Amino acid sequence: MHTKHLFLFFKGLIMKIILALVLLIVSIFAQEEPKQELWDVRNIWMKVYLNNKNYNTIINNITVTERKLANKNNPLSVLEDLQQKLNLYKSKLSFYKKDSNFDVILRPYKYTLGDITIYDFLFKESLNDVEKLLYKFSRLKKDFYLAKAKLNDHYLQEKKKKSKTLQSTKEDLEYFIEYSDNVEKVHHDLIDTKEEVVTKYQEYKVEVFTQHLMTLAILFMLYLLYRFICAIVNYLSFRSKEPENYKSYRKILSTLFVSFMMIFLAIRYIDDLAYMLTFLGVVAAALTLAAREIIMSIAGGIYLFFSHMIRVGDRIMVQYGNRHTIGDVVDVTMFQIKLHEVEDYNSIKDVKSLGRTVYIPNSYLFTNVFYNYSLKNHGLIKDLIELEFKPESDFDKIEKIIHSILDDMGMDHGITFTLNALKTGIIAQISYQTNYKEASKNRGKITIRLYKEFSNYDDIEIKQAK
Repeated sequence: MHTKHLFLFFKGLIMKIILALVLLIVSIFAQEEPKQELWDVRNIWMKVYLNNKNYNTIINNITVTERKLANKNNPLSVLEDLQQKLNLYKSKLSFYKKDSNFDVILRPYKYTLGDITIYDFLFKESLNDVEKLLYKFSRLKKDFYLAKAKLNDHYLQEKKKKSKTLQSTKEDLEYFIEYSDNVEKVHHDLIDTKEEVVTKYQEYKVEVFTQHLMTLAILFMLYLLYRFICAIVNYLSFRSKEPENYKSYRKILSTLFVSFMMIFLAIRYIDDLAYMLTFLGVVAAALTLAAREIIMSIAGGIYLFFSHMIRVGDRIMVQYGNRHTIGDVVDVTMFQIKLHEVEDYNSIKDVKSLGRTVYIPNSYLFTNVFYNYSLKNHGLIKDLIELEFKPESDFDKIEKIIHSILDDMGMDHGITFTLNALKTGIIAQISYQTNYKEASKNRGKITIRLYKEFSNYDDIEIKQAK
């Protein structure tokens, strides 16, 4: 009987201890749970506010502790304890951000609207940016009022319990209530900005974009007119016996068209001249890097047009590496020079057509050396024929015959006599002016007439023709 009562006593005691522990654990979690739910760090507003609150609390504790440390009347043990507390507060301070507050959260949502550009108008860049900010801020605003509601519920609970932290919670809630005006102001500003963007788009469409379209239409019509006039010039050039003149007309038309377009655009955008010059400067810098050769070719074409350094009909030699090419210029465009190539030679007497066309970029003129064999009028070049005679020939008679034939053909010419390399004969070098297109034909005519005439005289012996 005694053992049974003892067993029941210990059993009841153990049950009471277990019940007390359960109640203690429930009480602990019941006290901590609201705190955890209240300061939810996943809510940016609560996270920033708690950071700022803790930072200011630690700063205040540091100030108070330093003031106490300044009092030298305190015992040494008290001063040491205060110094340890000060070090602890300073170490805690490093875990919090100094400038973290609600203004930092709102700062990225203050949108400044600039001038509307054609790119912005076409792709609605500003409107898209404002709408993205509005969408993000709507979620941010929702989190703010969620944090405010949690604080309000917590305040009501503490008010019922008459908690010691009631005053602190009230101050937290009042701060959120007061700051809600700032949140609403930013939201209204974003809505007003969106409406302002839409209004500016409408104004841009009426005042600017329509004028851009009219300008583009005028430029297009002028371009069609330019192409129509060029077609007429090409037709007249095809029907004409002197097409070179019409090539010059086409170049003049191109220059006039480009000049007129530049003047028209300058007058059209005279109010935005500074902006246009800045824009063109940036574009020019980018193009200089990306298309240097093209720009240099255009500059070379303009230089050739005004300098007449190379004309249609000139015979020129260009060098590239260790090689060179000689050809007759048949066209000079804004980007390149077109040559009909003649055989590579070291002496002008070896010229004959190869039938190939060579295109040389105008940029070549600024970076390389070229040789021009032509006279500066009517596409004339100096051609050369060399005939070698035996030393016993009558050279006075030879010179007289050459002058007679070339004068009869109406060609300005000259004659020089030199010994050959072996000093076994005398070479007559006959140079004459001829149009580059007629050079091969005239060379053949002159050579045949000279051979026929020399064959009539016994005192003229041709050793070798070159």
